[in-house]
Amino acid sequence: MQLVEDYLYEVSRYLPEDSRADILAELRDAIEEEVQARAADAPGDEVALQEAVLTGYGHPVQIASRYHPQQSLIGPELYPMFKRTLGFLLILALVVQFIVMLILGYTETVRLGPLAFFWTTIETLVWVTAIVLGIFFLMQYSSEEFDWYDNWSVKSLASNTRAVVNRSDVLTNLITEGVFLLWWNGTIFLPDIYDALPLAAAPVWEAFYWHLNVVVGLAFALHTYTLLRGVWQRQTLVLELAVNAAFLGVCAAILLSGTLLLFADSVSTWVAQSVNRTLRIVILVLMGFTIWDMWIALKNLRGQLNEGVVASA
Repeated sequence: MQLVEDYLYEVSRYLPEDSRADILAELRDAIEEEVQARAADAPGDEVALQEAVLTGYGHPVQIASRYHPQQSLIGPELYPMFKRTLGFLLILALVVQFIVMLILGYTETVRLGPLAFFWTTIETLVWVTAIVLGIFFLMQYSSEEFDWYDNWSVKSLASNTRAVVNRSDVLTNLITEGVFLLWWNGTIFLPDIYDALPLAAAPVWEAFYWHLNVVVGLAFALHTYTLLRGVWQRQTLVLELAVNAAFLGVCAAILLSGTLLLFADSVSTWVAQSVNRTLRIVILVLMGFTIWDMWIALKNLRGQLNEGVVASA
């Protein structure tokens, strides 16, 4: 029942993550039972029967609102939409800030220390939250009637193969990639630390400067798109596998390029070798996490062949 799965996907976008799987299973059983009961009473076109049942259930946001607790500022009718809108705009604001800071840092217009970057980010997110909360608060307590539920049609459901995103995992990747790009391109710096250390980056890092920019930048763009969409589609899963494979290739090339850090003559050979070995282990750990992400993406890609809504691991 593809139409039912499309409907359940739309409902899942507004459900609490901790109880999403159980709610979807309960809804799926109830909807399919009603479709089968109607088919037994009045056999007909299966798609038409599904449309009739889903129309009776109503807008996906209305269904999802039943599974959210009563909110003091934002009521259950608006809360699912508020939560999704806020999440969308917070991610968008974070990405826009990263991109603007990256451009300004690359042109040497702005350079920030870690604390300044942290508080700038917090300030941006607080302002976005306050604005969205204010707008929905006014909507909640205005006399405006919301008719988007009444105008909804089953025919508006978009059919596609997809897997629900684990937002915390993808957001962690997005933030890590964004911070790395800012540091790699000189926007974020550690003041008075580099000059005091008796070491320097080996020439191999300069040789792979653009390789890392391109690969990590593509991963950042892909994870931004995926978070904003809220779903892994077949094509984005394939891109995830390709980008991760490219990252593994760059890491492997770096590891095979010899010394990664150069030390002053005052530093003993043993210390220099130990630090280089530690850095290699860190890169290997990153490669291990990347391989794990590839396995999850491959599992979701395979799972989409049999299921309409797949919870990401």
